Amino acid sequence: PDLPSSFPADPPKQVLLKLQPTRVAVGSPFTIECRVPSVAPLEGLTVTLLRGSEVLHSQTFEGTALSPQEAMVTYSAEAQLEDSSHNFSCQAKMDLRSRGVKVVDSVSDSQALEVF
Repeated sequence: PDLPSSFPADPPKQVLLKLQPTRVAVGSPFTIECRVPSVAPLEGLTVTLLRGSEVLHSQTFEGTALSPQEAMVTYSAEAQLEDSSHNFSCQAKMDLRSRGVKVVDSVSDSQALEVF
């Protein structure tokens, strides 16, 4: 099928990472939330949560709607002392090579978790 020249309509341009809370006691739960606003289509989008270079969680989305949607991934973990020596980040990668379009990826700003 012929694709519009602007396809993908909205590759991931912005990746937002949020740690909740940002300061946590050892053994206490914390949540990593990654939001990728205005992505279309969701098909081929993989969102990966990282601690340093270690993959904590990865999720691949499906959906062919061309209207921009928000992709969100959350991951909960118990804080370890070594977590405070790593930065957390989130990567959004859209692989549309099957549609004749290149791989597009964006990475969030890194955030630190303060563990006490």
